[in-house]
Amino acid sequence: MGNDVDKNILIQNLVRDYAEKIYYFCVKKTGNNDSAEDLTSDILLNIIIIAALKKGTVTEYFSAWV
Repeated sequence: MGNDVDKNILIQNLVRDYAEKIYYFCVKKTGNNDSAEDLTSDILLNIIIIAALKKGTVTEYFSAWV
């Protein structure tokens, strides 16, 4: 059960620390708020899935990886 709690904390931290940055990056690239929201969701989901596939391994330079 502790492992699930750790994963939830990592996901919460990911969203807290990167969601807004990713969103504004997507707005800048697309020029469209709706598209940026969709892309942000897709990107965050892919980060979570990839991180899960790596079994929680956190890269040394996570922000650059994102």
